[in-house]
Amino acid sequence: MPLKVNLVHGKTGKDYHVNSPNTDDVCLVVTNYLESHGTFKSVTITSTGAIIVSQPDNGKGIIVDSLLLNARKHNAKDVTIQMTDGTNTETIFTADLTNQDVTLAHNIPHGWKGWKDARLEVVSGSTKQVSITLGYAKFPNAVDYGVWDNLR
Repeated sequence: MPLKVNLVHGKTGKDYHVNSPNTDDVCLVVTNYLESHGTFKSVTITSTGAIIVSQPDNGKGIIVDSLLLNARKHNAKDVTIQMTDGTNTETIFTADLTNQDVTLAHNIPHGWKGWKDARLEVVSGSTKQVSITLGYAKFPNAVDYGVWDNLR
């Protein structure tokens, strides 16, 4: 005899949902925050300076889960991917473009979580083509930089 079982959220008392898209068979779907809420943004830069790739809502944060970068060789120039809130800045990746083109494809399975109000930027010293795609999710429970820095 089959048992009927419902998973109920401990605080709200609401049932968790199950997925049965194409059949009468029902299965519990388990996923993580990045799989459920992740998105991406691509930018191509052909000038020097900082470009904001994504910015969280006020008081919230961003989790980075993948980086794709393609940058053309340019003497004595570099490109940097960073998180910054305008006061605190942490470099995620810097590529020296002096000697060769740079290509990066990096997956971060559990994500790199930023701090409250930290946006994703690309800073290019090159006027040659730099293309970047960042996979990320925005999240609501971000902490201040000092707390974030102490947690890592």
